[in-house]
Amino acid sequence: MSSVPGWILILQALLTPAIAIAVGAIGFLQWRTAHQKVVLELFDKRLAILTTARSAAITVLKTKNFDEARPYAVDAAIRSRFLFGKDIVAMLWEFQGDVYRATNEGDMFERLKHPEQSAAQRRTLAIEAARKILSELNSAAEPYMKMDQKRVRTPIEWLRDRNRQRLSYADEQQR
Repeated sequence: MSSVPGWILILQALLTPAIAIAVGAIGFLQWRTAHQKVVLELFDKRLAILTTARSAAITVLKTKNFDEARPYAVDAAIRSRFLFGKDIVAMLWEFQGDVYRATNEGDMFERLKHPEQSAAQRRTLAIEAARKILSELNSAAEPYMKMDQKRVRTPIEWLRDRNRQRLSYADEQQR
């Protein structure tokens, strides 16, 4: 028989599962951190698109310089394709199209396609599209911008929440 005491053998047997649990917890926390980083990066990219679209709309409304606003509107529309749903993408492409038709270059092509529509009407449409972007884009994009992941609770917070939930199912006399 071995000369090692029994309690040391028991501790040796429990050490392997304890290490496995610790490694699993560390792995979970690393995954959680990586997930949070991805969510934050996605938020930053989407916010940059919204900011670009808003700056194009503000340029249209303040300076009426459609040629200056067009690159920003095009950039926002192109970058939105993979980061937003069809509703936001359609809104940004519509805005970009209205701004393009109001530019000097777009005006030349539009006169050939739609001679009944004047340049002033196209500019008015672009201004209305810019107003729509400023008034509706933030609320339309809000579901995409929410960072609704939860903070990881401490074990004591988790126990308190579980106890509150247990008490909510209890009979009145147990309270």
